[in-house]
Amino acid sequence: MAGASRCHTLEVTYCEALPPDAFDLVIVDDCHRALYGQRRALLEYFDAPVVGFSATPTATALGFFKGNLVDSYTYEQAVADGAAVDYSVYQIQVADEQQSAFATPVDAVGVKAHSLRRARYEDLDQELASTAGQGPARAVPSERLATVVTAFRDALPTLFPERMQHGGGLVAVPKTVVLAQDGPHAEEVVERIRDVFGAGDAFCRRITPRDAHAAHLLREFRTTPQFRIAVVTDLISGISDMRVIECLLILREVRSAAYYEQLLAMGTQTIASAELRAVTPGRLPRRSSWSSTRRTLRVTSSRW
Repeated sequence: MAGASRCHTLEVTYCEALPPDAFDLVIVDDCHRALYGQRRALLEYFDAPVVGFSATPTATALGFFKGNLVDSYTYEQAVADGAAVDYSVYQIQVADEQQSAFATPVDAVGVKAHSLRRARYEDLDQELASTAGQGPARAVPSERLATVVTAFRDALPTLFPERMQHGGGLVAVPKTVVLAQDGPHAEEVVERIRDVFGAGDAFCRRITPRDAHAAHLLREFRTTPQFRIAVVTDLISGISDMRVIECLLILREVRSAAYYEQLLAMGTQTIASAELRAVTPGRLPRRSSWSSTRRTLRVTSSRW
C-alpha cells in the first residue's frame, strides 16, 4: 500500500484490502511530526475525518489540520487535576573567570508561557529555522564538567530539603536524568559524576540506544535504589515513562521548545508514595500519591 525511503515523501497507492472508506474515524495519537509532513499521504488516503492528539503540537501538525485546534488541556490544568506535578527550573551559572558555578532559581513563567499554545509552536518553527545553520548544539566541555557536577551536588540539599537526614547530608540522591550531547560526552559525564559523588559504577551509568543492554539498564534505573543517575543523549524509548525521575540536568543546548517540553514531561509524572519509597529511601509523606515539585537544572555560560 505504501512505500518510502528514509528521507523521501511517502507514496500511497490503492489497496483493495484497505480501501479509502475502510474507517469512519482516524485518530493520530502523538505521532512523529513526519506523519504530518513526509508521510501525510497516508492520512490523506482515507476518506474519514482525522483527529490528532499531541502533547507538543508543532506548526507542521497544526498546518495539516489547517490551524483547527479544537481543544487544549494545559499543563497547569493537569497539575490542578493531579495528573502531573509542578516543577522548578534552576540555572547552573558558570563563572568564566574562575572555576566555580552556582545554581539559581529561574522564573519559568515568561511571556511565551502565557501565549496561545498554537502561537508558541509557530514561534518554535521560526526559532529552529534561524538556528539550523549554526551547527551541532553546544555542550558543557570536558574541562568544566567537574565544576558543573560539583555545583549540582552542592545544590541538592537546597533543592530537596525534605531529604536531609540528621547530621547533614541527603538520605538519597534523587533519581536524576542527565542530558549529554553524544556517546563520548556521556561517558565523560558519567566519570565526573562518579568522581564528584565518590560513588561506584552502580550509582551512575550511561543509557543510549546503541548500548547493548539499554532495556536492562532502564529497568534497573526504574526499580533499584543503587542506580541514582542515568546519563542519556536523547529521549530513548522507555525513559519518558519513568515516574521515579525527580530531577533533570541538561548539559547541552536544547533548541526545540517541543523537545524541551518532552524533557520536562519525564519528571512531572505523578507516582505512588510507596513506589517512590521503594527506590528512593527517605522521609516521604505517607500518602496515596507523591506530588512534590520536581527540579530541572540547565547550565548557562557565556563561553562553552
